[in-house]
Amino acid sequence: MATDMPDWLLYEHQMCKVHRETTGHQVWHWSEIGLDLLVKAGYVDSLNKALYQAVEARRKGRPFGEYGIDGLSLDPEDVFHSLQAKIRNTSKVHARDLATFVNVVLLRLAQKNPLSRGYLYTNARLEINVFHDLFKRSGNFELRTMAPSTLRPTDAAVPVASAEVVAPCFTLRAYQVKALQALDEWEKDMFLLQQPCGTGKTLTFAEHAKKYKNVICIAPLMMSTRQNFDVVRGILGADYTSLLADSDGGGATRNPDRILEVMRSQKSFISATYKTFTDMVSDMIIDNPDLYKSMLVIVDEAHNATAEMMDVLEMLSTMDIKVLLSTATPPAALSAPEEDDIKFDAVQKIWRKGAEVLVREETDSVQTQESYRVQCLTAVEVMDAKILRAIEIMRKRISEGQTAVPPMDYTVGDWRSRFELLRSLYVKQQDKRKPASTVTEPVSDDASDSDSDSSAESDKKKQRV
Repeated sequence: MATDMPDWLLYEHQMCKVHRETTGHQVWHWSEIGLDLLVKAGYVDSLNKALYQAVEARRKGRPFGEYGIDGLSLDPEDVFHSLQAKIRNTSKVHARDLATFVNVVLLRLAQKNPLSRGYLYTNARLEINVFHDLFKRSGNFELRTMAPSTLRPTDAAVPVASAEVVAPCFTLRAYQVKALQALDEWEKDMFLLQQPCGTGKTLTFAEHAKKYKNVICIAPLMMSTRQNFDVVRGILGADYTSLLADSDGGGATRNPDRILEVMRSQKSFISATYKTFTDMVSDMIIDNPDLYKSMLVIVDEAHNATAEMMDVLEMLSTMDIKVLLSTATPPAALSAPEEDDIKFDAVQKIWRKGAEVLVREETDSVQTQESYRVQCLTAVEVMDAKILRAIEIMRKRISEGQTAVPPMDYTVGDWRSRFELLRSLYVKQQDKRKPASTVTEPVSDDASDSDSDSSAESDKKKQRV
């Protein structure tokens, strides 16, 4: 750990180490917590919401930062607890210093499990009212006095990853289980996973990735790369040393020494763009044969792969490295007759070579991972963060009487057709919920005759007058 780490961060890692040793809990520093843990603990409501928050934060140019939590622990009874570290030189710890910590414990974690507690580690005195309210009366908090360690920068401050990974909190759908079974049975070194947009491709291939020691996931755009990093890292858990191979900062790097260092970890996960993969990562793999064993390369949105990248992937697949091509819209080459092979360019031919056996087996009614379809409403249920934002914007606009679609950056191409379909479903649901309009009961013939008689009698009276 770097010697120039700030005191407050050293203190947070010291807290995690001490809490782990004194309680027997599994402990994660904020920097180690995956999205699945935040959902399981009750810190956020759902994995999609966590994804949405992470994507939104990065879209606005800031990291998905912590709120009221410096660490998370899991006790032997499967109860999550929040850890907060407050290091002070002279001042006391006041109520304003603990507001978000208290909110997270009482309004988030304890709502999921009433046994969840908040642990405050500090070297300072507490303001008297805070001490009595939180640690004497509430029963939801524990105070741990801890002097800052004088050991800089090594053992006392180094976070230790738990050897046991908490299982992901999501439930796999039947079609995802079916896909995973097919992936496990597939022996080819390059294979295809096709699932429609919004049906949980990322969750499917992330779950499959657990079977490998070294996992590399690549995507064409940085936004997809970062989203994959958050999801896959959360599912793989703390056993894997994770790295975002990017030059944009925020914990990411394109330093080749650092990338290779991570790849040589006991277990590793790297998320990168197509460009970073072809420029750097693929060469590192080829130049280090010791990395070949138990390696999986996941190509997300593989229909965007270039001829150059497909050449690299084909070469890797000959080195006993598994290559998983994931897409919702595979090239036309995969469904064309064999005699049409001459029509296709180099990249299309590589697609055919990589997936031809898979497609043939699918036509023979053999269970494969080629196509897993679900109804649209199920797709809505497992939609990813990007479509979630579009839906939220749509709901707001419909409630305001508007009909305009969300900004174009959320609905270009396939996103537009998906959004329009989802919006039409939503509007239909809203129509069903509207109260029935008041309908005037039809007047019976007898009543009508009676009214006519009354009217005639009235006219006669007027004439007499």
